[in-house]
Amino acid sequence: MEDTRVRPSGVKAFGVVWFGQMVSLLGTGMAQFALTIWAWEVTGRATALALVGFFNFAPMIAVTPFAGALVDRWNRRLTMMLSDLLAAVATGGVLALFLMGRLEIWHLYVAGLVTGVGQAFQWPAYSAAISTMLRKEDYARANGLLSVAEAGSGILAPLLAGALLGLIGIAGVLALDLLTFLVAIGALLVVHIPSPRRTAVGQAAGGGLLREAFYGFRYIWERRPLLGLQLVFFAMNLVGSLGFTLLPAMVLARTGNDELTLGAVQSAGAVGGLVAVSYTHL
Repeated sequence: MEDTRVRPSGVKAFGVVWFGQMVSLLGTGMAQFALTIWAWEVTGRATALALVGFFNFAPMIAVTPFAGALVDRWNRRLTMMLSDLLAAVATGGVLALFLMGRLEIWHLYVAGLVTGVGQAFQWPAYSAAISTMLRKEDYARANGLLSVAEAGSGILAPLLAGALLGLIGIAGVLALDLLTFLVAIGALLVVHIPSPRRTAVGQAAGGGLLREAFYGFRYIWERRPLLGLQLVFFAMNLVGSLGFTLLPAMVLARTGNDELTLGAVQSAGAVGGLVAVSYTHL
């Protein structure tokens, strides 16, 4: 049985996990930026950049309904560690191929596929773990910190990656990403995450894997205001993703592959997101 006496719990545990995930987000953002530059230099095609994003997000869309049901059955801390480990394996594979001079664009598609599957389990497990670590009155603050971590990594990762590419190259940036995964996994190892209690809603959704996986869809469908809100978010994300997919290609094509300019543009967008998050939590 796990010894919880020496492990941080509650708000302290959340702080440790939040820090580890923030560092991991920063490393992942830097690696994605570096690989975007590499893919553009090799292919010179916006389609290649779009496909890298597609193979990252497609498995998340396909796997997430089942991932949520499986996360409810599994240990949340172990699930998050395995998700980080899966992403680290993908990054390590890309790094090894790059060092051997054998990296091709389709390797990034495979790496994105593997990473996307891991992320499909990562965020449901992370969200569920937070609900067991914190009291309800702390949820809003925790959600704000999660948004700050995401926006903060969006600000720093492009700038740092753009500056470091000239110093340590793509291989160095990918190696740093691997180190950030170790930080995230280490943070999870030292905290205690309680197991959730079975609620009435959870019991109603219980059953086979398919029943549990599609219970969320049925729950939203039966509540039309919530369905409408989800459709609005879907439309906004769909339209916004089209622009953000083309943004790196457009900036690089107009600046002669200037990494620092692309990093500054992406960081400026993340600053806007951070300002919005800060304003909504005042």
